[in-house]
Amino acid sequence: MNYSATIPAMRRLVGGKLLRCGYTTGVCAAGAAKAAALMLVRGELLDEVTIETPAGLPLQLGVVDPRLDEGWASCAVRKDGGDDPDATNGALIYARVERAGFGLVIDGGEGIGRVGKPGLDQPVGAAAINSVPRRMIADAVRAAVGREDRDGWRVVISCPTGGSIAAKTFNPRLGITGGISILGTTGIVEPMSNTAIIETMAREISILAASGVKDLLVVIGNYGETFAREQLGLDNLGLDESVASGTDRLVPGGAQRVDLLGSGEKQAGGLLTDDNAANARPEGDATRETGNLPASFPQKCPISNPFQSGTHWESREKRNSAQMSEVQPPGEARYGVVKSSNFIGDAISQAAEHGFERVLVVGHLGKLVKVGIGMLNTHSSVGDGRMETLIACALQAGANVEVLRRLQESVSTDAALLVLLQAELLTATTRVLGRRIQATFDQRTPDTLRLEWISFAKLGGSFSAVVGSARSGELVGYWHDGLSALDSTASTRSVAGGGKEGHS
Repeated sequence: MNYSATIPAMRRLVGGKLLRCGYTTGVCAAGAAKAAALMLVRGELLDEVTIETPAGLPLQLGVVDPRLDEGWASCAVRKDGGDDPDATNGALIYARVERAGFGLVIDGGEGIGRVGKPGLDQPVGAAAINSVPRRMIADAVRAAVGREDRDGWRVVISCPTGGSIAAKTFNPRLGITGGISILGTTGIVEPMSNTAIIETMAREISILAASGVKDLLVVIGNYGETFAREQLGLDNLGLDESVASGTDRLVPGGAQRVDLLGSGEKQAGGLLTDDNAANARPEGDATRETGNLPASFPQKCPISNPFQSGTHWESREKRNSAQMSEVQPPGEARYGVVKSSNFIGDAISQAAEHGFERVLVVGHLGKLVKVGIGMLNTHSSVGDGRMETLIACALQAGANVEVLRRLQESVSTDAALLVLLQAELLTATTRVLGRRIQATFDQRTPDTLRLEWISFAKLGGSFSAVVGSARSGELVGYWHDGLSALDSTASTRSVAGGGKEGHS
């Protein structure tokens, strides 16, 4: 039976549209298990079954491919993701129920993944059927056979297409092999809720915590990941290689040391793509200013001051052999990596709850500027305010009406920063913005967690650091060489600042 016909009231208003809710793979597994158990007990085939979700909502589900034989029965329920479909939408989730021994055993069959790393909901080696769906399956079978039944029952959940579907999910990154996961907490899929992204990030952080690392690099999207790798020298972020080795998102100690160029180097820094290569700064042109980058930096940091006025992080491809010669032998993982997408606040909360001691957030200023007005979910659907925030900071830094007008007309934060650069207000404005960002992080971060952050933007055709916490470079240096005995709860209440303005 069609989900929307069963409970038509289950809709959500999202972006001015009424969108239909769906139901989880956990609901499908529980529904199929209950139907199979009822068929086995009653000795007849069924075409629909009713179950109750953990949210207390009854669902009437259509039964697909019912089969009944001596001692066993099986059937499927088709996954319906509503108007927020994911990779499992439309998949048939099967349950085979048979009498066996004593008690109730739940396992995964064809197309259901197996847990390969500690830190997930289930132990290593178990079928990737999470705790809530397992309880739903158990309750559904007991409801079908009777609470007083003393026979043993074995339930095997499967998904014939699960192996191919899993390649489109986060399971390979999480170390779950062979198929999909059976998930769900409320049983209901909320349209456009982003719940799946947050839950996946939480599982990744849990795995990292279980591995024993205490430091976490949080990158905001693909740009943040690329900047951390290419410009900060925080290597080993590529998923393909790390997944193959079974150590994804764990970066070993002894990672290649990177030397950061000082302001005197006349090299083209940053990343070049087909889109911006034509606008790249030519070799030898050292006039571009990188923005609010502090003049002072901890001397014990083993890398050059990334916040020095005029400093550029040279891309990995351009480092010469001398700069790449100092490589430590591999050791224990010094930090883990997670991609937070827009959910910066959730990443910080998960890191604190799992006992991490140090976190470095790296992201484009277009995202982090929103943190300056207290937004820790930076998705555009939640709100914007980027230009308004930059205007307020520029006004405080002494901008005149003409500069404010040009900021208002800017189509991106990168364009706005160029306006400030030309007005010789980039340093002063981003210093004000940095204090606002720092205040938001201070309010969100517990005393047990040291949080540093670095933001970057595209200026003159390449990505450069713009503003960050005062001791962020020290943490990057520690991850490179481990030379500093860092205090995990050291105060990071100040913002990197200094340098003089220049013209592009």
